[in-house]
Amino acid sequence: MKNATAFVCILEYAPFEPERYAELYTPLRRVGLEGITSPALRVQSAAAELAYLAAARAAYDGGIFAAKSHDDAEPRIGAPEGICLDLPEENRLDASGKTRTDEIKSRFAYSYAENGRPIVFGAHMSLSHTGGAAMAALSLLPVGADIERERRVSARIAKRIMSESEYAEFRQLDEAEKTARILECWTAKESFLKLTGEGILAGLDKLSFDRANSLIVREEAGETARIVRLDQLCTVPNAEASAKADAQAEAENQRLFACICLEAGAEPELELLRFASPEAAAEFIMR
Repeated sequence: MKNATAFVCILEYAPFEPERYAELYTPLRRVGLEGITSPALRVQSAAAELAYLAAARAAYDGGIFAAKSHDDAEPRIGAPEGICLDLPEENRLDASGKTRTDEIKSRFAYSYAENGRPIVFGAHMSLSHTGGAAMAALSLLPVGADIERERRVSARIAKRIMSESEYAEFRQLDEAEKTARILECWTAKESFLKLTGEGILAGLDKLSFDRANSLIVREEAGETARIVRLDQLCTVPNAEASAKADAQAEAENQRLFACICLEAGAEPELELLRFASPEAAAEFIMR
């Protein structure tokens, strides 16, 4: 496995019962779900957890995670430098002699740094969600991920998220191309700011997306970060969804715009998993 490999999971879902998969959730997520009263937000949070666990399962199989549980004394391989690896007491589990699900929860448990970024033993992670889809990415390198469902977007947004040169080019596009360009630009830049830990308040318009070379450039600071783009990921239409003449059916068949951002350097590789349902993700996690 090369150091630049990113393990990525995209999970699409319809409304489901989060409690159905509760035995899989890490302790921190279970505590978090208890505090969410909105049914829609509970589903969203649970979907993000399943996407993370599927990416973690793939990363474990690929060698990112050490073969021992979090309560072992040996250090994790590839532990991010400068990050304290002590999990909160409520997020620690002894996997020895426990069930398969207890082993998974212990091995893949995570915590949060002071700046709110999620951290795991031996890897960096990033989470994102949009209407009916969740995304998780894991890598030994710092990583940022963002996903957006295709939807109507006002062209006025472009001026707030694009640099002057990008906006000048945007104005020359056909109307049919403008929405796609906005979402492409948004996911690329937000994934970069997740990688750096700054968040979107740092200003998307201060960045330039070099589409030809798949780079994000912040000229004032002379920074670049390589982008691996997974844009225009079409959902797979199914007969039931196609037969519905409602907004939900339309959403189920819209494209997804997704982006992974890794630090510039070695050519990044992706291990991409995509699941059409929580059931499929859970089966993969437990295999």
